[in-house]
Amino acid sequence: YRYAVSRSLEGSLATSLGITSESDLFTINLAEISSRVSDGIIIQASDGLFEVLDNEEVGRDAVEMRKRGLSATDCAQYLCELAKKKGTSDNVTVIIVYLE
Repeated sequence: YRYAVSRSLEGSLATSLGITSESDLFTINLAEISSRVSDGIIIQASDGLFEVLDNEEVGRDAVEMRKRGLSATDCAQYLCELAKKKGTSDNVTVIIVYLE
C-alpha cells in the first residue's frame, strides 16, 4: 500500500517512478489531417488509455470518428473500450471536447 498512498500524494516514491499529476501536452496540425481546420478536438485521458495506444493513434481515431458523425461521448466510450480490448492494466478515463 505504500505505493498507492505515495501515488495519491505524489510522494517521492511515485515521482521516482515517473508518476506525476502533470499532463503531457501534444499539438497536432489539423490542416494535415482534416480539410476543415475548425474541426478541433481536445482529448484529456488517463494513463490507462496511453498505456496501450500512442498519441497519434488516439488523435487519428478521434478525427476519424468525428468525420463519421460520432458524438464526443461515443468517441470517448470507443477509446475506453479499445484500451480495455488492448489489455490496459490501469483504469481508463477519457474526456473528448469537439471544437466548432
